[in-house]
Amino acid sequence: MAQITIDNAESGREIPANQGDELTIRLDEIPTSGYRWVLEDHDPSVLRIDGDDYTPPPGDRLGGGGTRSFRFKVVGTGRSGLRLARRRPWDADSTAASFEVVIDSTH
Repeated sequence: MAQITIDNAESGREIPANQGDELTIRLDEIPTSGYRWVLEDHDPSVLRIDGDDYTPPPGDRLGGGGTRSFRFKVVGTGRSGLRLARRRPWDADSTAASFEVVIDSTH
């Protein structure tokens, strides 16, 4: 079982993984802007979401950017697109950025 960490630089790529691997996607976020990363799409037969959390920046910088982390477990074999969007949670048409990878656990 491997721990795989993915960040914004890997958007658009295919990521090889094995059943049992744990994935963490870390993306920059400034929650006070009103825009937050939300999970848009994945295949639950391949990936199980194990949660997400926000880590604020070090110190007491109000309004500063931190990191949103999404955790997944590879639970099946196959290929799963994984799409996240940075948008206002109450407005599905407010997407300011997107992140996509393909998780390939077919080997």
